[in-house]
Amino acid sequence: MTTTPASRTEYPPHPPKRVPVLGDVLGLDPVKPMQKTAGMLAQLGPIYQRRILGLRLTFVGGAELAAEVNDDTVWQKAVARPLQKLRPIVGDGLFTAYNHEPNWAKAHAILAPAFTQASMRSYHDTMRDVVAEMCTAWDQTSADLDVAAEMTKLTLETSAAADSVTDSGPSTAPSSIRSSRR
Repeated sequence: MTTTPASRTEYPPHPPKRVPVLGDVLGLDPVKPMQKTAGMLAQLGPIYQRRILGLRLTFVGGAELAAEVNDDTVWQKAVARPLQKLRPIVGDGLFTAYNHEPNWAKAHAILAPAFTQASMRSYHDTMRDVVAEMCTAWDQTSADLDVAAEMTKLTLETSAAADSVTDSGPSTAPSSIRSSRR
């Protein structure tokens, strides 16, 4: 990473080729967005910002910065514009509630313990096993796979298995519905 004198540097930095109104759209990669983000973090440093049609998106890289921005004793959850538009339809749900609303406090109190570092570590083996079993099932099929449907299924089955409350076990074949429990 190259550095420039502070007087000539915007903070947080942004990708090159920013244009008026559109912002940083020229630097987007719709095919490999995560790789592009990782590349920008390597080029610009551990924090950078994109502006897209007036919307500011801030990206952080590394466990230390992620822990800092996820510290809910310092930061509040933001209800962004797309979620604000959903509020008249879904009300003050988990993603649409503001911090001061009672339903946010209830949801946060219920969910927060499941996402501590210790809890996440306890899910790792189960999540790895579900993914391995799904990959084996995909390898054994000769049919084309609906990737979006399979990823949704993998996400749901991984979450259910890690939760241990509604674990139905991984499917033995792509796009099948498993009727028996483990």
